[in-house]
Amino acid sequence: MHDTRLLAALLAAALLSACASTPKPAEAPAMPLASSGCDELQAALSRADAAANAAQDRQKNAWQAVVPVVVAARYASAKSDAESAARQRTTLQAQAAELACPLNPTREG
Repeated sequence: MHDTRLLAALLAAALLSACASTPKPAEAPAMPLASSGCDELQAALSRADAAANAAQDRQKNAWQAVVPVVVAARYASAKSDAESAARQRTTLQAQAAELACPLNPTREG
């Protein structure tokens, strides 16, 4: 009887976590150096910063979910998105440095 309750609770948690997951935005591919101008790099860097900010906000707000499994899933997803945005930011900054682009100050980590 106790095993049935545990199984039902785990099944309910799994179903709730599936409903509560948020879709990930597609990561924009890094532009090749030859076709990237400074303006495009600045715009892409701004988008990467916005993605990082959104991911960090989701990380900070993960506790608001009721089911602990959902919290862990949302936190892991947001952490992955933040790491992806940081990698993209690093790539874009390297491209900007190669082109000697004067970039506007942006978010720093």
